[in-house]
Amino acid sequence: MSRKIKFVQKNLGIEIECLFYLLLLQKMIRKVQYDYSMLKIRNIVLMGLLMAGANLVYSQNNALKIGLPGPILGDYSLGVEQIIHPGHTMNVNIGYWDSGIGLINIKNLFIEGKHLWLTNEGGGWHASLEQRNYFALQKDNEKQNFYWGPYFRYWQKRMVLNDYIQNEQIPQQQLFDVAATLRGIGVGAQLGYQLRISERFWIDFYFIGMGIERVKLKATYSAVGEDNFDYEFIAGDVRKAFDQQARWIKDNVKLQSGPHSLFIELPVTLPAFRAGINVAIKLD
Repeated sequence: MSRKIKFVQKNLGIEIECLFYLLLLQKMIRKVQYDYSMLKIRNIVLMGLLMAGANLVYSQNNALKIGLPGPILGDYSLGVEQIIHPGHTMNVNIGYWDSGIGLINIKNLFIEGKHLWLTNEGGGWHASLEQRNYFALQKDNEKQNFYWGPYFRYWQKRMVLNDYIQNEQIPQQQLFDVAATLRGIGVGAQLGYQLRISERFWIDFYFIGMGIERVKLKATYSAVGEDNFDYEFIAGDVRKAFDQQARWIKDNVKLQSGPHSLFIELPVTLPAFRAGINVAIKLD
């Protein structure tokens, strides 16, 4: 029995993008592959931006930042912004994500017994590095300031799903555990806006973040209650699940049958979009 796993090609920002990654995982599991050429490009762009001055820059304070919308999805993140030059800062964020400890549990989006469904959501984490260049649209405006600059990010997530397969070689439905690991690495640029609430507090909106991301899935199908299962029996069903996807997706699917499991590997490159809100607290 073939499975139709649809891709949703979205990729939201780290704090609120977590929902997208799970929705994407619901359709087809993926994991990451490092692309060192991206890192080289990012370093060249970053060096150029650090050397270029911005007009009417605003000297940001060193600050601690807390993600606002993330806890709704079980994503808890902290960030630190450090001045490296008047009007230029470096922003570092790191976070842990498990929707089971959030207000919206992603597990509720899966229907048990229908296609793939989530049985165990493992923890995941993400990190990002941003360089920011501040500027003001109005002279001497210290309450409303814009910024722009490049970013680099990395994330990973582990999950366990279940799937039923039935075909000519398997006359009765067989239950499979699907252990999946996803990892992603991406680079891009973004525009943001800060609104000062008081001398010590302000709100940080980052939006219009765009880039590219290299994502790679590794998943393992294991038959439940069967020690001597022939995984060649399901290789065709798993591959057919990608038949209706774009050619650049299905042509990258790699399957390998072993004595104890069927291994799946799928690397893809996707457009990335990010957005989010932080509360910033002045440190000095």
